[in-house]
Amino acid sequence: MPPIERDEKKVAYKRGKRRVAAKQPSPAQCLELLSRSNLHGVLCRNAVWLACTRQLAYFLERVCLGRRAAPEAAAGVPVFVNALGAAGASSGARDAETRPVVVRLSPEEAFYMAHRMDCLTVHGVERGVPPGEAVPDPGRAGGETRGAPEGEDRTWLMRLSRTELWRALARLGAENPERKENPGSFGGGFVARYAAHAHFRNQGWLPRSGLQYGADFVLYRNHPSLVHSDFCVVLAPEAGAGGDLNARDAGETAPTPPRARLGLRKWTEVQAASRLCVQVNKGLISASVTFSEPADASTPACLRSIAVEETEVRRFNPERNKAA
Repeated sequence: MPPIERDEKKVAYKRGKRRVAAKQPSPAQCLELLSRSNLHGVLCRNAVWLACTRQLAYFLERVCLGRRAAPEAAAGVPVFVNALGAAGASSGARDAETRPVVVRLSPEEAFYMAHRMDCLTVHGVERGVPPGEAVPDPGRAGGETRGAPEGEDRTWLMRLSRTELWRALARLGAENPERKENPGSFGGGFVARYAAHAHFRNQGWLPRSGLQYGADFVLYRNHPSLVHSDFCVVLAPEAGAGGDLNARDAGETAPTPPRARLGLRKWTEVQAASRLCVQVNKGLISASVTFSEPADASTPACLRSIAVEETEVRRFNPERNKAA
């Protein structure tokens, strides 16, 4: 995998975008400003939601973290209003004067901000009476009560630790519908996707979803409005010692999960993916995610045992490879 090019003169900008990029902060500068912030999000509907000022939404968009959503998309989610910097967050995203921007973070983006950047606190939505609060007695009010007992319909936010957030994101179950009976396993998708996402960001790339190209990620050197993506990434997680996230709670030893049904499994798939990448002028990367040693996938500490190796796949070109 080639390292990210630091020389701006060699970056292939879109037509007329080099001067535009020179007037905007670089991705590294945006990440530095975001890392100094104190943001709060809410885990709901398989994603983490934030209400942001326009300035904060701009910086998040510049580094490909989250996607803007219509305010109606977050209806019913008790989101926080966040601002750039350490000012903290406040509730009440429906303030008509500020008109906050709603941003939806994917599981791997949310955990990267919470774990690597240490700038995001995620809260889970709980129902019922908060711990330590007295349960209301309907008999004291007098008369007949109708419907559910008071307090059962209440919702409140519980701050999630990093381990709790890790387990909650791994259990979403949307990453690997082929294995619904064990969505928390290493092959479930989240662990592999987060490991690859963090790996490429640490190299300086800006990963985004590669769904439109049939890949897991596409890699940019700068914002997608300024440059084209250079590579499509297909994950190939292998069988490891991650086990089942539910096994630790049950006190059992989980069996080693079988090889995940992800990645390029047949030569026909390799051929199709490589031809598509040639058509859109991108390179194809097969990223193998493996455990270097036995580890417990129920905590983020397992990331220390995960290795990501890239293999660039190229089609054979007789004209390019013939002898001079």
